[in-house]
Amino acid sequence: MLLMATGCGTAPAPTETHFELPRGGVETALTDRDVDTFLKLLQRLPGGQAPEFAECDLPTLNGGPQLPQEVEELRQAMRLALLPERQVQHWQSSASLQTAFERLHVDPQAFAALTLRVSCAWSALTIPVETRTIETRRRLDLQIIELTRRLERETGTGWECSQKRQVLEELVALSEFLRLIESVPEQSLQTVAAHQTALRDVLPPSTLGQISAGRSERGAIQPTAWHR
Repeated sequence: MLLMATGCGTAPAPTETHFELPRGGVETALTDRDVDTFLKLLQRLPGGQAPEFAECDLPTLNGGPQLPQEVEELRQAMRLALLPERQVQHWQSSASLQTAFERLHVDPQAFAALTLRVSCAWSALTIPVETRTIETRRRLDLQIIELTRRLERETGTGWECSQKRQVLEELVALSEFLRLIESVPEQSLQTVAAHQTALRDVLPPSTLGQISAGRSERGAIQPTAWHR
């Protein structure tokens, strides 16, 4: 009776699992524990999948003498689009997601960083080894420089000029994508490969994880977060 009076004889109230998320950027190696934590957390989020990355409005290449500057601005916009802080701002529009983060005591920015790490490693795993090399990106950047120089003198609005600028935009997107996955450690690739069955079920098409969803009509690979 004394135990019952003090509450010791009642079943403890269920408590929500707390998640201690790892810290680090894409260049930080993923461990099995990191991916396990990621997968278990997703089970408790709305829909049981990773939230979609925020899309962004990228600057347009207009051509002319200012084209080199426009290309650099496009690169910077693509890099900023994938910052964890930006994803957190996008997720704030989802009341259910915010409620889940609060209930689980999860730092949204830490979760965004972990999602990016997992997605980038998954993306790198889907790209042939010979493609994701520094030399490949260097050759691509030379093509970008050459095409930029040719287009600097063109300010037309016709179909042909528009198509050339679109090609340049796609080359820049591919260059930035390769730059991103270059920083993924080999250990991260091995880790996501060991969990690929589970990851395939929870990474939605608009994350970096499903690269095929980011292919343009010309076949250039682009993360969907970079789509206009």
